[in-house]
Amino acid sequence: MAKKFLLNRLATFGAVAILSGLLLLIFPYYPPYITIILALALGAIGLEFPNIGLILAILLSVFGAMYQDTLAGITVLIVFIITLALTASWLDMACVVAGWILAFLTPVPSLAIVPTLFAGLHGSRQDAVKVGVISGFSIFLLSWTRNIMQAGLMFVQSPSNYVAKAIPDPWLFTAFIPNADAFSMTQMTSYYTHLVSSLGDFRLYILIAAWAIAGYLTAFLASRTKGNKYFASALVGVLPAVIVSVVFALTPILEIGIALVAAVIIPPAYKFLEPAVVEKLGQQRKLAAIMFTDIVGYTAITQESEALALRILEAQKEVLRPIFAKHGGVEIKTIGDAHLAEFTNALDAVACGVEIQKTLQTQKLAGRETKLHIGIHLGDVVHREGDVFGDAVNIAARIEPLAEPGGVAISRQVYDQVWNKIDYKITSLGPQSLKNVQYPTEVYMIVPPKA
Repeated sequence: MAKKFLLNRLATFGAVAILSGLLLLIFPYYPPYITIILALALGAIGLEFPNIGLILAILLSVFGAMYQDTLAGITVLIVFIITLALTASWLDMACVVAGWILAFLTPVPSLAIVPTLFAGLHGSRQDAVKVGVISGFSIFLLSWTRNIMQAGLMFVQSPSNYVAKAIPDPWLFTAFIPNADAFSMTQMTSYYTHLVSSLGDFRLYILIAAWAIAGYLTAFLASRTKGNKYFASALVGVLPAVIVSVVFALTPILEIGIALVAAVIIPPAYKFLEPAVVEKLGQQRKLAAIMFTDIVGYTAITQESEALALRILEAQKEVLRPIFAKHGGVEIKTIGDAHLAEFTNALDAVACGVEIQKTLQTQKLAGRETKLHIGIHLGDVVHREGDVFGDAVNIAARIEPLAEPGGVAISRQVYDQVWNKIDYKITSLGPQSLKNVQYPTEVYMIVPPKA
């Protein structure tokens, strides 16, 4: 256990330090010894706060871009804000940053698609699509700032085309301070007119869509093909970007071949890294309210009429999904007649549960009066391959059968958040011993009044 913990810590430090150091080279501004010191310092910060380490590295890179060109720096700042706003986990941010590094610091910019495939292997479909879109659009903008943009597979013609200004000698941190003259209307119009015209190139959006599809396909196939076989997931995932690049950008065959080879190689590499790194770095742990629902007496309905049971399941989905969405809930999966949903806070989850039960008081499913058990718990969860794991999920599943038909059972953690914020009567069921839960859990019941 201690060895695994040490490996995880070392991997975290190394990943943040290496990515940070390379990121500072995209827009050269810091002398080599300063770059090394900053990379090590950011790696140390990343031991506890990897997100903060990468955010600081991107911000320091913004300073470098400001030194190279003031308006380029502003564009990089926009990229920074977009990336910060849209990436939830630090590994998703690391995938985006790795794409920049591969696009601009290697002789094979087609490899920039690889982090999107990696995101598909380790993350949910939604996160993988997001990484693909952010990577594609941000690489386009960064390519523009380096004057090497084209609507090709990687948006960059060749990273070697870029000629950076020399690092200031003597080096001063204040050298990046923008020149006020750069903000003149003439300068800004001249710089951004070409960028705006490039945004009108339809190939740009086709290519970004191809990157999004690459992430989605990889995540979708990887979630269904476990083990070493899922090397095909990344290979199939990269095909949309490859096809688009051939049709619209006439990308050289060598570039295409390297992208395909990388797609085949990355899954085995991912599997090798997974035990020591991905379990620690790739999971997104957060506080969430977890809801389980279950149809009362569904087994008996199935025995009575399998066709009726299937119609009830479809009708249940039509009723529950809009209510989940209304309260900010995300349906994670269905298990037979049960639904597992996640909410960002306990109050929204309880409001959703109560509305579901009140709706079913007046609305029949497939012509039959149907009641649900609903259980809600608040706690830490881990996202992995489009699913959620953790004690919060297990406890919510154990609480759900304790709910009265048509009622909502909640844990003490949920009760503490909502007791003075809802108008419905809450009754204590006392401490309950739940299967595979070490300590008794205090459970409460909410039964909405009859409609």
